[in-house]
Amino acid sequence: VVEQADTATLFGDHRHPYTAGLLSSRPTRGRRRASLPTIPGEPPDLANPPPGCLFYDRCPRRSDERCARQRPDLVTVAPGHQVRSFYAARDAES
Repeated sequence: VVEQADTATLFGDHRHPYTAGLLSSRPTRGRRRASLPTIPGEPPDLANPPPGCLFYDRCPRRSDERCARQRPDLVTVAPGHQVRSFYAARDAES
């Protein structure tokens, strides 16, 4: 789980880049796309997971080695809204 919130929050105020990637790939009524956007990189091998964040290799926000070494906790950024990211709380403040 990378993000938990009610539907309105996930669609309107998502904080994790994986959630953003999933939402950008959903079909929309009345609009045609040549192709669906993709999330760059490859998912981790869950049989042999990396030591850090499972989204590390695919994350546009990673900026330090902490992400490669430590798995982020699920943190509360607002009542009923939790995100597994070192950057979610920082994003909530801006």
